[in-house]
Amino acid sequence: GCGQQEEEVAETEISVYAEPATLRDLAQVISYTGFIRGKEEAQVEPKIGARVTQIHVKPGDVVRTGQTLITLDSSDFVAGVRQAEAAVATAQAGLERAQTGQVSQQVNLDLARTNLERLQSLYEAGGVSQREVEEAQRQVDLLQTGELEASIAQARSQVAQAQAGLQQARNQLNNSVIKAPINGVVGSLNLSLGEMARPGMAALVISDMSALELEVFVSESDISHIIPGSEVQVMIQAASEQFYAGRVEHIGSVADPARRNFPVKITLANPGGVIRSGMFGEVRIFSQTRTGVLSVPIAAVIPRGGQQVVFVHEDNRARQLEVETGMVNTEYVEIIRGLEPGQQVITRGNTLLNDGSLIRVISGGAS
Repeated sequence: GCGQQEEEVAETEISVYAEPATLRDLAQVISYTGFIRGKEEAQVEPKIGARVTQIHVKPGDVVRTGQTLITLDSSDFVAGVRQAEAAVATAQAGLERAQTGQVSQQVNLDLARTNLERLQSLYEAGGVSQREVEEAQRQVDLLQTGELEASIAQARSQVAQAQAGLQQARNQLNNSVIKAPINGVVGSLNLSLGEMARPGMAALVISDMSALELEVFVSESDISHIIPGSEVQVMIQAASEQFYAGRVEHIGSVADPARRNFPVKITLANPGGVIRSGMFGEVRIFSQTRTGVLSVPIAAVIPRGGQQVVFVHEDNRARQLEVETGMVNTEYVEIIRGLEPGQQVITRGNTLLNDGSLIRVISGGAS
């Protein structure tokens, strides 16, 4: 060890960016996520059970209201219509017979009344017996009973029932052609050629994608800060890296029983039609606003030892300061305590620093 000298190790200079703590207006941002759907969206279900014979559309097709989407086997329903038509014809024939009988009965009743009047006159003159008059009265009474009227009413009821059955059969036949209930774009198609369609089964979904809707569920702590009609930002990364402008359409007054959060519906336009139903969206809502608060970029505040700290630039050294933070938005955080306006706060490179580290501030700020 004779003649050995210790080498001095040069202190490493760390390059950082810095900018001054500034008074500015801050709007707090709360963020929630959900899935995009068309504001007008219809799930099309078959109303009858039958086999698929034709599929006229495919996912992504633009359709109009009333356009044929799927055709089902209608042979059984055609036979049902013919059977119902025969039942109507039979009922109408029965009604006609009853009505013809009513006409005949009225003629006989008129004759019986004339005969009764004649016999009553003869009886008063002593020309016939009382028994003959009573018999004539009995014939009138029999013809005046409501039996035929009841028969006609029953025949009319049978005609009405048969016509209702015919209408139902025709409806069933019409339901063998599935049509678009709204204008829109075909989404998922869940039936294949030859497959059996059944009532309650979702055959396909049609969405009107010109206007979109996004439902999010907001916590009770945030719901009071959301105002109907207010503007929000919506990020849909699958469609664009830019924010879309949305609007708060509706705020639920009752919490969802499962989530215990409040439903909020956001509407937004679909310029260029690039947004599709089912895409994932993030909603950013500006809630509280404060003016003239001391703030620094979010990146300037880092956690250290259970504290929130910032590093400031003093004489080419980094000085660690404990701070108390407040409102936060997407870019800045409010500093309630621990920092003064104008102090140079390190915004990049600060994770490598310790209190007293030698630093070199690069011009250009934190950009």
